[in-house]
Amino acid sequence: MILFGKHLRSLRQEKGYSGVEFANILGVDKQFLSRLELGQSDPRLSTLIRLADALDMHLSELLKRLEYQAVENQ
Repeated sequence: MILFGKHLRSLRQEKGYSGVEFANILGVDKQFLSRLELGQSDPRLSTLIRLADALDMHLSELLKRLEYQAVENQ
């Protein structure tokens, strides 16, 4: 899950959000977002859906981008 977290942080930064801003958009606390980005917590489906919405993409697009980035970094 560490790769997921790194890619999530990258996508968040591409959109220009700070950690606090993004956590507020998601309706979660900053510590939870930090745990996701550090790979210390696994997102539930409902969280993945909120992430996709916040990043202005469909869930399948989010998962494909995260998968593509993970394969690219191997």
